[in-house]
Amino acid sequence: MMRCLVAVPFALLLFPAPADAQICRGRVSFEDQPVQMTFGGTFPGDGIRVFDVGVAGGGPVGFGGAGIALGDSDFLNGTTIGVGGFGGGEVRAGDRVRLCPMGSASIAFLPEQDLFFATADARVLAVAGGVSVGILAAETDVAQIIPTLGFSIGYTRLSGTIESDGLPLLGIPSLSESDSIDDVGVAANFGVGVVLSRLVSITPLVTVAFADESVIAFSISASIGFR
Repeated sequence: MMRCLVAVPFALLLFPAPADAQICRGRVSFEDQPVQMTFGGTFPGDGIRVFDVGVAGGGPVGFGGAGIALGDSDFLNGTTIGVGGFGGGEVRAGDRVRLCPMGSASIAFLPEQDLFFATADARVLAVAGGVSVGILAAETDVAQIIPTLGFSIGYTRLSGTIESDGLPLLGIPSLSESDSIDDVGVAANFGVGVVLSRLVSITPLVTVAFADESVIAFSISASIGFR
């Protein structure tokens, strides 16, 4: 159960920000499309599925945005909802290499769970920072191929509350207890982005995250730009 509670917010928060878009992430450059929408799905295993949508804006140097993500799991009843924002900058490290330092902050609300004579709810707050490198490996008038590699470190706080009205007839008192778990994790990801006509991108990505337990996730995202 705890692995499930941690894995969903890990997918929402420590993996790349939902609205992230730039060459260093294997996606459409903000130089070509200053405003973009992104759509994606992340699958970290254990029957967990996370889908997100976001919007971002930027230029040749700086960028930022926000997104919302919905997650479900075979082990939880209901839907996890996450919202977050990110910001970063792009540095040219050569004609074909882009380097991006980035940071993000997010919060996820897990669905309330019915336990034996009690209910439990939890939320996760997370901040993360890292760097991503994109290499323009091939380019034609129609398409760009951009391998990307990233590293990040993140802090999460999982807070939960268990409440019960008790069973007065049996002498069981009411209960209300809260607790939190702090964790620090690191993550590495690798992907290959395909950018079409400098307008649309499709980027599959594999992420390995390490905290109290390791998580390996596959994700795929698409972005479309608007001038």
